[in-house]
Amino acid sequence: MHNHYFNYFAGTCIGVKGFYLDGGMKDGIEVEELKCKVLKEVVNFAVKMKLKKVIFESDSEVLIKSINEPDYFVHWMNQTLILDIKFMLSSLEYWRCVMLGRKQIVLVIRYQRELEL
Repeated sequence: MHNHYFNYFAGTCIGVKGFYLDGGMKDGIEVEELKCKVLKEVVNFAVKMKLKKVIFESDSEVLIKSINEPDYFVHWMNQTLILDIKFMLSSLEYWRCVMLGRKQIVLVIRYQRELEL
């Protein structure tokens, strides 16, 4: 079953991008802020690549819940990042944000041309 799941969702790598995030983070919300900024960059990358169907994955439950639900679960200082992400996601034809276990990949973007809806 696990192999079937992996094979079904395994996609093609369409690009790799690194970027530098300059400090300015506040104590206590560093990790959450970084994960929000990373997701914002990844969504922006998907939009610029004109991808139509994308699955975003993260091990941050508060980040995923803040994207998928109308309420915010992130620190109030990160809520503008969530708003930016949601705005960019609206330009994609189909997207999903899903939670991964911490032992799995932290944050990846997957694109699959024949994604079943």
